[in-house]
Amino acid sequence: MSYFTTDAGRNTISAGISNILGLGTTLIGANQNRKLLEGQANISAQQNQTAIEVERERTKQAQINLEASRAKTTTSGGNNALYIGLAVGGVVVLGGIIFAITRK
Repeated sequence: MSYFTTDAGRNTISAGISNILGLGTTLIGANQNRKLLEGQANISAQQNQTAIEVERERTKQAQINLEASRAKTTTSGGNNALYIGLAVGGVVVLGGIIFAITRK
């Protein structure tokens, strides 16, 4: 019991309690930091996943636009034949009119 009544004993117990409390506070702080870092990592992973999904959608839309452009180009090839036919028909009609006028 004399251990607790001396100044050295009190200082030793006080220092031990302070060390234990300091260690506990450090462990609590470290645990909170770990949880914070895990939360930040989860948020970052979710943002990356969202960015990947957005890029996939943009790629799909670009493919759709490309296919529509190709379909439009294929369709305009049929229109080219129509325009050539109309031009030839116009030349024939114009030639017929000129022929009829010069025959008189």
